[in-house]
Formats: sequence, structure tokens, C-alpha cells
Amino acid sequence: DSVRERTPVIESDEVEGWLIQTAHACLLKDWRQRLHFLSWESFAEPTAPTDVQHQEKRIHLKQVRKEELRCAQAKLMSTTPGPTREQQLWVLNSALVLEIRTYLRDSAIFPKCRIAEDSPSQQVHVTSFNFELDQSRGFGSSCSFRVGLSTDSMVEEATRLTFRATVCDQVRADAVWTELFTVETAFGICRQSFLDVVELMLTT
Repeated sequence: DSVRERTPVIESDEVEGWLIQTAHACLLKDWRQRLHFLSWESFAEPTAPTDVQHQEKRIHLKQVRKEELRCAQAKLMSTTPGPTREQQLWVLNSALVLEIRTYLRDSAIFPKCRIAEDSPSQQVHVTSFNFELDQSRGFGSSCSFRVGLSTDSMVEEATRLTFRATVCDQVRADAVWTELFTVETAFGICRQSFLDVVELMLTT
């Protein structure tokens, strides 16, 4: 709960402000926000005077931290029971499959495919995308992509996303991500994975 919801208070009059700012950025909940605010240079003492860009970044960081605190407080005050973890996973999987289905249908890159969904349990959902042969698009061999969503035993709210691509019975990609996924972030990873495999097929 501390990792997910509590924003640490880091204050000191004995060190310079840039060091406090770096510590705040390191502990942002969203890893994308951390990457936005941090670079290797963040851990070295600034040599140039503060400019407008540094000030804007400092203000933005404060805004992000305040929003984290607001969301955490709102969650603590909420007494309405939300959906179970299994229900959340089912909703995420249904929305993700719909996004992928729509993307494949509207894309000029991919041929038609047969979609098969399987849910071995309430904690695991697997969807297979089996593409038709289409020489004009570079799909000259049997090609299947498999996307899986499951709960993570280590982090209660995290979801495990797996992707495996098999071309002509050979595994061409096999990857796993674990994080607090939204439909948008999960779809973004799947779309990029799909495109990477097709590009690999066309260059080999």
C-alpha cells in the first residue's frame, strides 16, 4: 500500500533544492512520469544557473506530486466497494481485445485473422490472433500472435501482460510486462509488439 498510495514527504534545509527535487522525481508512482522528470544528469549538481525550463519542470513536478496526494486521499475517503480484481481483469481484457481487433481490422499492414479467446481461470485470459496467408503483406507462412493477461501474485493491483509471436512454428518474440495497466498502455505495448514482429518478418 505504501508503494502504491503513499507519497513520501522529503524535506531538508541542509541540502540544496535540486537534490530534494531529484528525490521527489525518483519516487513518483507512474514510471512514465519518472522517466519524464529524470535523466542521468539529474543526479549531478547543476552547473548552469536555473533557467525558465528548469523552473517549469520544477513546477510541473510539484503539480504531479499534489495530484498523487489528492488521489491517495480520495481513495482513503472512499467507502464504496469497487469491483473485484478478477472483474477488473476481465474488463481490461475485454477492452484490450476490442482495441486490438479494431486496430487489425482498420490496418493495411495485417491480413485477416481468426481470433480465439480462452480463460483458463478468472485470473488468466489468453487471446490468439491467427493470421491468414497473404504474400502481398509478407505473411507467406503461418503466423500467430498470443496476448495474455493475468493477475500478478507479487503486486496485488498489477497485471501481467505476455506476448508471444510464432511464425512457421518458430517463436519470433516472447515478452512479459508487469505493471498497473490501463487499456491504453496495454494496447500501446501490443501494437508495438505486433509491428516489431511484422517488420522482423519482412527483413528476414
